[in-house]
Amino acid sequence: MSAQPQPLTKSRRNPKINAAQNVRVMLVDDSIVARAILERILDSEEDFSIVASLPNAADAIDALTHIAPDIILLDIEMPGMSGLAALPLILNKSRGARVLILS
Repeated sequence: MSAQPQPLTKSRRNPKINAAQNVRVMLVDDSIVARAILERILDSEEDFSIVASLPNAADAIDALTHIAPDIILLDIEMPGMSGLAALPLILNKSRGARVLILS
């Protein structure tokens, strides 16, 4: 019998993020379908709020001047600047956000 995955409890969450506030998420993916799916998943969770949903890395870097997400979901391959090329710039401007690479 395999162990069933346990839901995230307050003790397993990031201690730096207050459980009473929403985790602010920025989505960066050139695929509108991928963004729509991620938006639907995150909208179903009360602990998450989407602060930006952007189609490219350049827009994400610009948005970070006035948006402070806790988590950035970043696609690797996008037209123009790739997610990997943008990663150092995003980390520099994100004020400590965690970046999860998607592909």
